[in-house]
Amino acid sequence: MTPRTDHKTVSGKGVSGDLYQELKGKVSCLAEFVREGSAAGKDCDYEQLFELIVEQTVSLMRAPVCTLRLLSRDAKRLILKASYGLSETSKFKGYISLGKSISGRVVKDGTACIINDLDSELQSSEHVLVEEERLHSLLAVPLITKKATIGSLTVYSTRPDNYKDDDVNIISILANQAAMIIENGRLTAQTRIQSLNTISVLANVIDAKDTYTRGHSEKVMRYSLLIAEALGLPEKEKEIIQYASLLHDIGKIGVDIGVLKKAGPLDKKEWEQIHAHPQIGAEIVDNTGLLGELVPVILHHHARYEGGGYPNPERKTKNIPIGARILAVADAFEAMTSDRPYRKSLSMQEAKEELKKCSGTQFDPEVVDVFITILEGGNI
Repeated sequence: MTPRTDHKTVSGKGVSGDLYQELKGKVSCLAEFVREGSAAGKDCDYEQLFELIVEQTVSLMRAPVCTLRLLSRDAKRLILKASYGLSETSKFKGYISLGKSISGRVVKDGTACIINDLDSELQSSEHVLVEEERLHSLLAVPLITKKATIGSLTVYSTRPDNYKDDDVNIISILANQAAMIIENGRLTAQTRIQSLNTISVLANVIDAKDTYTRGHSEKVMRYSLLIAEALGLPEKEKEIIQYASLLHDIGKIGVDIGVLKKAGPLDKKEWEQIHAHPQIGAEIVDNTGLLGELVPVILHHHARYEGGGYPNPERKTKNIPIGARILAVADAFEAMTSDRPYRKSLSMQEAKEELKKCSGTQFDPEVVDVFITILEGGNI
């Protein structure tokens, strides 16, 4: 049995040029998978990521069998997340004990391990592979992030004495990068959860400030998403519109409650407060540090298509984000069809006519046309 090899962060040293280029390609493939998901506004698809890591490892190491296992929450077991080459009925597809497995030793010690005679490992979980799969040697490396060891990546061979110390260097490069990519995916998911929690808190603040318009933002969000879907916008853009819709009026925190609920006409100073709410809202959201992409949509949702509006009356169509143009239509329609302290609601037909009247001046005509089609189709 070859002694265990101390695990360390490995560079490309000692790896031939062609093999190093192959490694770089496989690492780039893994990183691109996560980047594409993030760009589309999606959480990392871990099942596909794990399968991809195993697939790249098998290709790199020319291995007939490979497993990727991650540590359970109680840190007592290793759970199989992806595998290649195991038979459908293999007992090794379940979880294995951290204390009775070679992979467990690798995780606990944080060091790579070569076993070139699995027949001698009678007390380990991996011994079942000798009988089931006729495997006789393995090379296991830990998956180590900046914070902890999270699992193991292992290749197996049908031949004894198949793996050498040089192989540790090769697979460790891929394993190190794979661990970082898994961790980055987890951090991205955590950031998204933080963002959603922040949105929930801020949305509740809006309702507490002005109970008269409670539910307004949820309706605006629903209308906006229907428009975005009809326009065929990408998932990332739709997600931005969804969250911006919920928070578009958060700046009204800075408006006196008496102004918000005033039944009569507003004076100049009161209008200044109303006109400031997109700017205030954009600053509040920007200061969360998590929701930066929502800021321009919130800031410009009262900008006019032909120019004008607030808070930046000089902005023209080409400078107004599509999310803000959609939000402007959805927001206006919901406001027109709801009672306010200063007026009764319009009928749906009256609101549609008002949208058409202002199409091309206040509102983006394409957005208006799409929304009118949605309304006339009875989808609201």
